[in-house]
Amino acid sequence: MKYIIYCRKSSESEDRQILSIDSQISELLKLAEKESIKIDKIFKESMSAKAPGRLYFQEMLSYIEKNKEVIILTWKLDRLSRNPIDNGTISWFLQQGIIKKIITPERNYLPTDNALIASVEFGMANQYLRDLSVNVKRGNRTKLEKGGWPGRAPYGYINDRINKTILVDSKNSRIVKRIFELYVTNGYSLKDIEKIIFDEGGRGLDGGILRKSRIHKILTDSFYYGIMFRAGNYYTGNYEPLVSKDIFDQAREIITGKNHSRKKKRFFAYRGFMNCEGCGCLITAAEKKGHNYYYCTNGKGNCEQHKTYMKSDEADDIIAKVLGNIRFDNELIEIGYQAQKEKLALQAKPDEALKESILSQFKEVKARQKRLLDGYETGFISEQVCKERASKLTLEEKGLKLELEKADRKPANPLATLEHTKNCFLFANKVQNEFLEAGDSRKRNLLEIVLGNVSIFNKNLANFKLKKPYQLMADFPKNFTLAEWSAQQDLNLRPFA
Repeated sequence: MKYIIYCRKSSESEDRQILSIDSQISELLKLAEKESIKIDKIFKESMSAKAPGRLYFQEMLSYIEKNKEVIILTWKLDRLSRNPIDNGTISWFLQQGIIKKIITPERNYLPTDNALIASVEFGMANQYLRDLSVNVKRGNRTKLEKGGWPGRAPYGYINDRINKTILVDSKNSRIVKRIFELYVTNGYSLKDIEKIIFDEGGRGLDGGILRKSRIHKILTDSFYYGIMFRAGNYYTGNYEPLVSKDIFDQAREIITGKNHSRKKKRFFAYRGFMNCEGCGCLITAAEKKGHNYYYCTNGKGNCEQHKTYMKSDEADDIIAKVLGNIRFDNELIEIGYQAQKEKLALQAKPDEALKESILSQFKEVKARQKRLLDGYETGFISEQVCKERASKLTLEEKGLKLELEKADRKPANPLATLEHTKNCFLFANKVQNEFLEAGDSRKRNLLEIVLGNVSIFNKNLANFKLKKPYQLMADFPKNFTLAEWSAQQDLNLRPFA
């Protein structure tokens, strides 16, 4: 009779709560010692059992067929298998008596047992894995629909494991932008860009050269302009895109047009800025009978809005309406600007007075230190008293030095911040009129400055999001009084700095 141990653990989610392989072996060896069993061989596997093909499992089966009468010690029955094919093999060997017994810390399985017992436990293990797969897929799909990315962040981004989202990688994102910048000039091949990026210090995630195959993947991945592709569907991401839709389209057209004549590209001013409120998918555009129409991409395959086509002039009206939310009265902007300017001037005066006060106290401490030293040298003050007073004066001196350094630090120029704030308000005040009078190219330039995205439902505005600081302007009430404006100045200035 041969006694063997089989232990398995994978890095996948179904095995996260299972003991490590070493821990399983340790527990099973204790069990063997307790039962006075001599172990002939130990099989260790670091692989999921959800599909056939495990190397050491197959090796164990060959060992069992060769030796005929074998008893297996394992932590749980699901360590042996989680798929129907391997389940059947183990069950058949057990029924034929080739496996004489399966021993676990919880119970033993014998050839004479009701076949349903092992079958039910194997079936439960397999069903658990199937349910887990369904739940994981459902969770990933829900996260995608909410704009999140459920996997490892693509090159140029990093995973924020605390908030379970992705953030822009300050280093590698610049490389991604540089790749697009070089390629859309249509003057560099992928091999050229590979060399340029390497010479400029760009590296892959493994620290090696960023190969042209990887560069091609970056240039063709819609993720970089805010659209995620997963399992055949497209989703709008809530992360910061690294390139605009225009740049991405230019790169894609160059890639697809390398070996044949390129068709004239049709320009759509609002493509990439609008989403469908019904399903969350991107709204795209097409030219039909000489007119531009916008419609839902129906990336999820179940959106009725896909059948609704919106003319470009209807889109003009919607975007113009959004831009109207950031209009302010010019006179009120100037009054608020002057009021804040006077306030900043008044704040500067106390700062100078504070600095003069600290300098005066510092000079006084220095004078007291000199008098103390003179008193000690002439014998009027004992050494012990001198040390105690000198220690207090030194501490006071250090504190004043810190306050003086703090007062000397030059803060960010508040007047420059104020000027920038005023210019933001003035630009916001005129952007709607400029948009209505502009051509398609200029309209898109304006939207890239101001607009985040717009949600459309039944050819009407459902929701919108502006870029900072313009969303703050849109949220600010337009029927406020001058007193309320003045009270809000400090709050409004901070986001524009």
